[in-house]
Amino acid sequence: MATTNVKTHGTDVVYLEDYGADPALIGGRVAIYQKGGDFMVKDNDDIVSVVKDVYGGMYLHHGSLTITVSVQSTDYEIDSGVTTGSALQGCTFGGDHYVAVDHPGTYLISWSLAVDTAMANDEIEGGFMIDGAAQDAGSSHTCVVAASKSSAMAGTAIVALTANQQISLFVANESAARDIVVEHVTLTVVRVGE
Repeated sequence: MATTNVKTHGTDVVYLEDYGADPALIGGRVAIYQKGGDFMVKDNDDIVSVVKDVYGGMYLHHGSLTITVSVQSTDYEIDSGVTTGSALQGCTFGGDHYVAVDHPGTYLISWSLAVDTAMANDEIEGGFMIDGAAQDAGSSHTCVVAASKSSAMAGTAIVALTANQQISLFVANESAARDIVVEHVTLTVVRVGE
């Protein structure tokens, strides 16, 4: 195993790659090593896991999920039918409609939806939810230009999340209590900071 000395903020740091056990500190230095896919930091016998790359997503391609809308201008979670989680690292796909983050931090959330309704000119709002609560950040809307004609919308936001929070998507019909058909779904969650 090779070690490399690096200077960080004036402090010597020893980097040990793919170290199987917790290393002993030598001369008061900080040891950074990889164990089981996680990066670990050891300083004065305290071991802290350092999260490197955390990302995940889900999508639905050419679907036909009917969201029953019984009240106009009410947010309805897309709570089933999204069957594909994608590129998950440090995240969990909830089986049919959400991505949960395993680590706390600041996350970039990007989403898109293609929707339609049975009536032209329906105004449809969409966005993401955190643990079932609709968020104003990153919300968007679209107008269905013709009955049963697909219309797209998308949004992006940066939010703070705690471990195990679930990110899902919602839609609302701002024009009437009329069902919404979701045809395409994309949700991407990327950790961008502490």
